[in-house]
Amino acid sequence: MATFADIQRIALSYPGVVEGDGPQRAFGVPVRGRSKGICWEWMERVEPKKPKLPNPDIWAFLVPRLAKKDALIATGPPELYVDDPHYNGYPAVVIRLEHLDEALLRELIEDAWISVGSSDGRK
Repeated sequence: MATFADIQRIALSYPGVVEGDGPQRAFGVPVRGRSKGICWEWMERVEPKKPKLPNPDIWAFLVPRLAKKDALIATGPPELYVDDPHYNGYPAVVIRLEHLDEALLRELIEDAWISVGSSDGRK
């Protein structure tokens, strides 16, 4: 089971990654003056017609391509992933931390970091 502390430790171990300071916990890489997110707390609508709230038990992770997202979902245990229509067509997977092991967490963060970093010329 992954925790916020695990995400924080692993994400901040990559060069250039910064922790966001908003109400939604997130990690990103500055690209052309803006932070490009690599992982962030999932925003959940708890009450209809009310604003979404961060859910600390579920996180979204940027993936390099939609094909990678599809492959992860097809091969992973179904209880790991959250199906959120908001992310349809967007290269990010939404994951329940209670089912996430450290090896996959490291892979997700590294893939996200590489995909964001490479858009800025870094590898």
